[in-house]
Amino acid sequence: MKKKIIWGAVIILVLGFVVWWDLPYIIKISNIISNQEMEYTYEGIYVTDFSLISDYDDYEDLKYFRFIDNEIEMKSIIDKIDSLQLRRTKKRGNGDKHLSFIASYSPKERVTYTEDVFSIYFEVSDKGENILIFGSKMYKDKYYRILNNDFDLEAFFKELMGEEI
Repeated sequence: MKKKIIWGAVIILVLGFVVWWDLPYIIKISNIISNQEMEYTYEGIYVTDFSLISDYDDYEDLKYFRFIDNEIEMKSIIDKIDSLQLRRTKKRGNGDKHLSFIASYSPKERVTYTEDVFSIYFEVSDKGENILIFGSKMYKDKYYRILNNDFDLEAFFKELMGEEI
């Protein structure tokens, strides 16, 4: 009788650990920017499309970069990214399309910092899936698969870079 109870407890613990470990890879999430622990006031967004750079000697050319500090445009970008349905995935790559968010925040009373708070990289996997990589200074990068089938990464970045679609 004791053997059955011990084996039952071991099986429940192992199954519980497997579910706990795989839970982020099962559930969908959204609002990746709005659900941050810290309250941010966004000052600007750097947009970089590294896939356009063919010659790294020409890297400092400004046509590959865009800084957005218009509050309405920043809100629109944040809303578009927050509306994406995401699911965690295993590490895929580094991403060649990059958004860097500059924001002000106050972790303590009377202290305000303005710095690069987090970055989002986009890439297309070998399977043709759109991948979002969320990088923060405090945590290691998290990889998400974008579940929205209507999300066009190229059109999104052309719009961000100010090009005609």
